[in-house]
Amino acid sequence: AFTGRDPPPLGGLNLLGSPVPGARLIYGYRSGSGAAGALAAERGHGKGRVVSLASPSTWMLKAAGGGRYSAFWEKMISFLDGTLGLERVTLEAEEAYPPRLRLRVLGADYRPLARDSAAVTATVTGPGGSRPVEFYFRGGGIYEAEIPGAKAGRLSASVKVLVDGIDAGSAKLSFTQDGPAAYSPPDHSALEEIAGPRGWGVLRMEEAGPGELEKMIPPPSTEETRTWSASPGRSPWLLAFFLLLLGAELAVRRLAGRD
Repeated sequence: AFTGRDPPPLGGLNLLGSPVPGARLIYGYRSGSGAAGALAAERGHGKGRVVSLASPSTWMLKAAGGGRYSAFWEKMISFLDGTLGLERVTLEAEEAYPPRLRLRVLGADYRPLARDSAAVTATVTGPGGSRPVEFYFRGGGIYEAEIPGAKAGRLSASVKVLVDGIDAGSAKLSFTQDGPAAYSPPDHSALEEIAGPRGWGVLRMEEAGPGELEKMIPPPSTEETRTWSASPGRSPWLLAFFLLLLGAELAVRRLAGRD
C-alpha cells in the first residue's frame, strides 16, 4: 500500500491482547516489558472481513505525502470486501506456439522471489492427454515453461508451489490453443515474375523430370583461372636479380669501409 522504500512510522498504540480464536494476526508488537499483542488482526465475517487496527495515527501517512494515506485505505477497503488479491501464486498463458506458461510467485513477505527457492509441480491436460511441465526460474519471482508439441484445442494447466518447503499456494488456468500455422507455398506466377528479368527459370520439382532438371543446371565454365606466385627458388630470373642486389650491397659496404 505504500510508495517508496519504507512505510513511515506510526505514533501511538492501543494495547490489545492476542487475536481471538478464528482470527489471524497481520502485524504484532512486543513491548519493552516483553508483553506481546496485535497491532492489526483480521477475521472473516459473512462475505467480507473485519479488521482491528490498534494504531490511532494513520493520519501520519497523509502528512508523509506520496499518496500513502489514500493508498492505505483503498487497499484496506479492498481487503475488507474481498476484492484485494492475496494470492502468492498466479498463472497465465502467452498466445504463441508452442504455448508458454508464465508463473509468478511471491514470498511470505509478498515480495517477488529474488532467488530460485520455489518447487513447482505442474501438469497440463489437453487433447493429447496429461503431461508434466517443468518450469524454469527467470528472476524477479517469474517462472516460465513451454509446452512443445501441444495440439490445438482446450488446454488446462494446474500448478502447486512450495517456497522453502512451505506451501505457497496453487493455481489453475484453462485456455484455447491454436495449432501451428499451416505452410503457405509461394505463388508460382510471382516467382516467375521475379526470375524472368534475371534470366532465371522456375520449375516445379513435383512436375519436373530428370531431363528438365539437367537443363536447369548451368554448363561448366570453359575459362581457366591461373594464379601466379613468385618463388625465388623456382624462378632463375628472380634468383639472378636477388644475387645482383646482394652483390651491389657488398660493393657499397666495401666502398664505405675504404672511406
